[in-house]
Amino acid sequence: MFAVIAPWISLFSAFVAEIPTTQRKLRNTRTTDRILTEKLRLEQTRSQFLASEEQALIDAAKRDEQVDEIEDFKTRQLLQEQIETLRSEAQRNREEQERFFKELNLMQVTDTKRQEQNSKTQKYLTEVLALFSQIDTLNNQFVEASRNGKAAEVEVILNRIKDLRNRQFTLVRSLRNQLER
Repeated sequence: MFAVIAPWISLFSAFVAEIPTTQRKLRNTRTTDRILTEKLRLEQTRSQFLASEEQALIDAAKRDEQVDEIEDFKTRQLLQEQIETLRSEAQRNREEQERFFKELNLMQVTDTKRQEQNSKTQKYLTEVLALFSQIDTLNNQFVEASRNGKAAEVEVILNRIKDLRNRQFTLVRSLRNQLER
Protein backbone atom coordinates (compact mmCIF):
# COMPACT_ATOMS: atom_id res chain seq x y z
CA MET A 1 0.00 0.00 0.00
CA PHE A 2 2.82 2.36 0.87
CA ALA A 3 4.40 1.69 -2.53
CA VAL A 4 1.24 2.94 -4.23
CA ILE A 5 0.86 6.07 -2.04
CA ALA A 6 4.55 7.08 -1.86
CA PRO A 7 4.80 8.50 -5.41
CA TRP A 8 1.62 10.53 -4.84
CA ILE A 9 2.96 11.89 -1.56
CA SER A 10 6.21 12.78 -3.28
CA LEU A 11 4.35 14.53 -6.11
CA PHE A 12 2.16 16.44 -3.65
CA SER A 13 5.23 17.47 -1.62
CA ALA A 14 7.03 18.67 -4.74
CA PHE A 15 3.96 20.66 -5.79
CA VAL A 16 3.59 22.28 -2.35
CA ALA A 17 7.32 23.07 -2.15
CA GLU A 18 7.21 24.67 -5.61
CA ILE A 19 4.69 27.34 -4.60
CA PRO A 20 6.86 29.29 -2.12
CA THR A 21 9.93 28.91 -4.34
CA THR A 22 8.02 30.34 -7.30
CA GLN A 23 6.65 33.17 -5.16
CA ARG A 24 10.14 34.01 -3.90
CA LYS A 25 11.56 34.04 -7.43
CA LEU A 26 8.64 36.16 -8.63
CA ARG A 27 9.17 38.63 -5.78
CA ASN A 28 12.89 38.88 -6.59
CA THR A 29 12.09 39.44 -10.26
CA ARG A 30 9.61 42.20 -9.41
CA THR A 31 12.12 43.88 -7.10
CA THR A 32 14.80 43.73 -9.79
CA ASP A 33 12.32 45.16 -12.29
CA ARG A 34 11.50 48.07 -9.95
CA ILE A 35 15.20 48.81 -9.48
CA LEU A 36 15.84 48.75 -13.23
CA THR A 37 12.78 50.91 -13.87
CA GLU A 38 13.98 53.46 -11.33
CA LYS A 39 17.47 53.50 -12.86
CA LEU A 40 15.99 53.99 -16.32
CA ARG A 41 13.80 56.83 -15.06
CA LEU A 42 16.84 58.49 -13.51
CA GLU A 43 18.79 58.11 -16.76
CA GLN A 44 15.92 59.69 -18.69
CA THR A 45 15.77 62.54 -16.20
CA ARG A 46 19.50 63.01 -16.62
CA SER A 47 19.12 63.12 -20.42
CA GLN A 48 16.38 65.74 -20.09
CA PHE A 49 18.60 67.72 -17.78
CA LEU A 50 21.48 67.67 -20.26
CA ALA A 51 19.15 68.75 -23.07
CA SER A 52 17.92 71.67 -20.97
CA GLU A 53 21.55 72.60 -20.23
CA GLU A 54 22.33 72.67 -23.95
CA GLN A 55 19.28 74.86 -24.58
CA ALA A 56 20.34 77.16 -21.75
CA LEU A 57 23.75 77.62 -23.38
CA ILE A 58 22.12 78.49 -26.68
CA ASP A 59 19.76 80.94 -24.98
CA ALA A 60 22.66 82.53 -23.09
CA ALA A 61 24.56 83.11 -26.32
CA LYS A 62 21.48 84.75 -27.86
CA ARG A 63 21.05 87.00 -24.81
CA ASP A 64 24.73 87.97 -24.98
CA GLU A 65 24.24 89.08 -28.58
CA GLN A 66 21.20 91.13 -27.56
CA VAL A 67 23.11 92.77 -24.71
CA ASP A 68 25.95 93.70 -27.07
CA GLU A 69 23.40 95.57 -29.22
CA ILE A 70 22.60 98.02 -26.38
CA GLU A 71 24.21 101.34 -27.23
CA ASP A 72 24.33 102.96 -23.76
CA PHE A 73 27.61 101.79 -22.19
CA LYS A 74 26.46 102.12 -18.53
CA THR A 75 23.25 100.24 -19.14
CA ARG A 76 25.07 97.54 -21.10
CA GLN A 77 27.74 97.22 -18.38
CA LEU A 78 25.12 97.02 -15.58
CA LEU A 79 23.12 94.44 -17.48
CA GLN A 80 26.23 92.36 -18.19
CA GLU A 81 27.12 92.38 -14.49
CA GLN A 82 23.59 91.33 -13.51
CA ILE A 83 23.56 88.58 -16.09
CA GLU A 84 26.98 87.37 -14.93
CA THR A 85 25.70 87.26 -11.33
CA LEU A 86 22.67 85.25 -12.41
CA ARG A 87 24.80 82.89 -14.46
CA SER A 88 27.11 82.22 -11.54
CA GLU A 89 24.07 81.48 -9.37
CA ALA A 90 22.70 79.23 -12.10
CA GLN A 91 26.06 77.45 -12.28
CA ARG A 92 25.98 76.82 -8.53
CA ASN A 93 22.42 75.61 -8.98
CA ARG A 94 23.52 73.20 -11.73
CA GLU A 95 26.43 71.96 -9.62
CA GLU A 96 24.07 71.28 -6.74
CA GLN A 97 21.74 69.50 -9.12
CA GLU A 98 24.68 67.43 -10.43
CA ARG A 99 25.65 66.39 -6.89
CA PHE A 100 22.01 65.61 -6.26
CA PHE A 101 21.85 63.31 -9.30
CA LYS A 102 25.06 61.56 -8.32
CA GLU A 103 23.65 60.84 -4.88
CA LEU A 104 20.46 59.47 -6.41
CA ASN A 105 22.40 57.23 -8.79
CA LEU A 106 24.25 55.70 -5.84
CA MET A 107 21.01 54.80 -4.11
CA GLN A 108 19.68 51.27 -4.57
CA VAL A 109 16.30 49.99 -3.60
CA THR A 110 16.88 46.84 -1.53
CA ASP A 111 13.74 46.23 0.51
CA THR A 112 10.07 47.12 0.83
CA LYS A 113 10.72 49.94 3.28
CA ARG A 114 13.19 51.48 0.83
CA GLN A 115 10.57 51.20 -1.90
CA GLU A 116 8.09 53.10 0.27
CA GLN A 117 10.73 55.76 0.83
CA ASN A 118 11.23 55.93 -2.93
CA SER A 119 7.71 57.26 -3.42
CA LYS A 120 8.60 60.10 -1.04
CA THR A 121 11.94 60.50 -2.81
CA GLN A 122 10.14 60.68 -6.15
CA LYS A 123 7.83 63.37 -4.77
CA TYR A 124 10.80 65.40 -3.52
CA LEU A 125 12.70 64.87 -6.76
CA THR A 126 9.76 66.00 -8.86
CA GLU A 127 9.33 69.13 -6.79
CA VAL A 128 13.06 69.94 -6.83
CA LEU A 129 13.19 69.55 -10.62
CA ALA A 130 10.10 71.75 -10.97
CA LEU A 131 11.82 74.38 -8.83
CA PHE A 132 14.91 74.26 -11.08
CA SER A 133 12.65 74.94 -14.05
CA GLN A 134 10.82 77.79 -12.27
CA ILE A 135 14.12 79.38 -11.27
CA ASP A 136 15.37 79.21 -14.86
CA THR A 137 12.16 80.88 -16.06
CA LEU A 138 12.51 83.60 -13.43
CA ASN A 139 16.14 84.13 -14.44
CA ASN A 140 14.96 84.78 -18.00
CA GLN A 141 12.26 87.15 -16.71
CA PHE A 142 14.90 88.91 -14.63
CA VAL A 143 17.06 89.49 -17.69
CA GLU A 144 14.09 90.87 -19.63
CA ALA A 145 13.00 93.13 -16.77
CA SER A 146 16.58 94.38 -16.31
CA ARG A 147 16.90 95.06 -20.01
CA ASN A 148 13.64 97.04 -20.00
CA GLY A 149 14.62 99.03 -16.90
CA LYS A 150 11.78 97.76 -14.70
CA ALA A 151 13.45 98.06 -11.29
CA ALA A 152 10.35 97.15 -9.25
CA GLU A 153 9.76 94.02 -11.30
CA VAL A 154 13.44 93.08 -10.99
CA GLU A 155 13.19 93.30 -7.20
CA VAL A 156 10.04 91.15 -7.12
CA ILE A 157 11.67 88.54 -9.37
CA LEU A 158 14.83 88.45 -7.26
CA ASN A 159 12.73 87.92 -4.10
CA ARG A 160 10.80 85.13 -5.81
CA ILE A 161 14.06 83.46 -6.92
CA LYS A 162 15.34 83.70 -3.35
CA ASP A 163 12.14 82.09 -2.01
CA LEU A 164 12.33 79.27 -4.56
CA ARG A 165 16.01 78.61 -3.77
CA ASN A 166 15.16 78.44 -0.04
CA ARG A 167 12.36 75.95 -0.76
CA GLN A 168 14.71 73.98 -2.98
CA PHE A 169 17.37 73.90 -0.26
CA THR A 170 14.79 72.65 2.26
CA LEU A 171 13.62 69.92 -0.11
CA VAL A 172 17.16 68.75 -0.90
CA ARG A 173 17.94 68.62 2.82
CA SER A 174 14.75 66.60 3.43
CA LEU A 175 15.64 64.31 0.57
CA ARG A 176 19.14 63.73 1.92
CA ASN A 177 17.67 62.92 5.33
CA GLN A 178 15.23 60.55 3.63
CA LEU A 179 18.04 58.80 1.78
CA GLU A 180 20.19 58.43 4.90
CA ARG A 181 17.52 56.44 6.70
